[in-house]
Amino acid sequence: MSAKGLSRDALSVPIACLQCFCAGSLYAWSAMITALRESFGVSVEHAGFVFSIAIISFTLALLLSARLPIDLSGPRARSVFCLVGAVALLASSMAGSFPLFAICFGVGFGAASGAIYLACLDVAARSDARRADMNTALVVAAFGLGGAVFGPALRLLVAQGWGLQALLLPALCLVFAACFAVLGKSDNRRITREKIDAEKASHHNDLNVGLWLPLLWFGFAFASAAGLMTLGLAGAIIEEGGGSVWLSGAGIAAIAIANTTGRLCSGLFTRIVRLDRLIVLPPLLSSFGLFVCIWVAEPAAIVVGLVVVALAYGLVASLYPIVTRQLLGSDGFARYFSIIFTAWGLAGLASPWLAGAVLARSGDFRAALGVGVAAAVVSMALSIATAVFLRRAVVRGVR
Repeated sequence: MSAKGLSRDALSVPIACLQCFCAGSLYAWSAMITALRESFGVSVEHAGFVFSIAIISFTLALLLSARLPIDLSGPRARSVFCLVGAVALLASSMAGSFPLFAICFGVGFGAASGAIYLACLDVAARSDARRADMNTALVVAAFGLGGAVFGPALRLLVAQGWGLQALLLPALCLVFAACFAVLGKSDNRRITREKIDAEKASHHNDLNVGLWLPLLWFGFAFASAAGLMTLGLAGAIIEEGGGSVWLSGAGIAAIAIANTTGRLCSGLFTRIVRLDRLIVLPPLLSSFGLFVCIWVAEPAAIVVGLVVVALAYGLVASLYPIVTRQLLGSDGFARYFSIIFTAWGLAGLASPWLAGAVLARSGDFRAALGVGVAAAVVSMALSIATAVFLRRAVVRGVR
């Protein structure tokens, strides 16, 4: 392989991380609520519907893009997805009505962000098998980091009077990321010993998809729900537990850091801990963090417990793509993970609403956390079952 080819291969994953980082600005949505209320006079509840629409569009786009007759991980496809996202954000910044904004941002940018996320994960899954797990963790972390970075930036621009035009910042970044995509290339044609082994594993795994796919789907659903239903109400839980506004703000920042740390650490942990053992760690951490919040019930302890839950959720976000690739093969990754990811979409819609309803009806944050504990316990049982199958896969030489 030429030096130019090696260079372009080396750039593929960093460029995918950059694109995922820009697409992660979808998670900075809350920074735009003030601008929406000022522009269209809508309530916070109605503004929240836009993000629900975005989550649905994100999930559907991820599911459908895996079935397009294109090279999903190729630079052209990723460039197009980035440009579509930029156009959607540009249209959102100029929207003259709330319904038009909901369509442009919720449907347009939500769908583009989902397609970018899956395409970039596919780049990581198709990279050198020795680095694929770490590359997957980097891509997932980049997406989460996008929300953490763009959130304060958009909030600052809105405070400076930019209003909806603050969305021009992530739009320009997506255009920049689209231009950079031409420097990398898809890894589909790379033939290595690891790739050959993965192909053999994939043929064997096709016989077990009917068993492993539902197991991973339900495992991802309950593992995500345990984190989402808690972290979605983190600020309210801290304040209900007696925490000050300052402690609530500091806690939310610490939770964001822990979430990103968990996404990164999963790639490192796979190098030192067997995956069948590592998959059990997130529900253990979630249960521990939630029990601390419920039984200690001091403001500082609640923050610590929620930070542990956020760390577990970050691990879940990276581990399930890694497990999917190792169990079902790199060639089928996009197709299978797009199905598994619908579990996250369902959990993202239902779990925060369920926890919020329990909190509103009981008036006690412990009741809402109890729902999270129940989800973590179910997740624990499913992760143990997944660990058993992972162990058998190792024995049979699938991995």
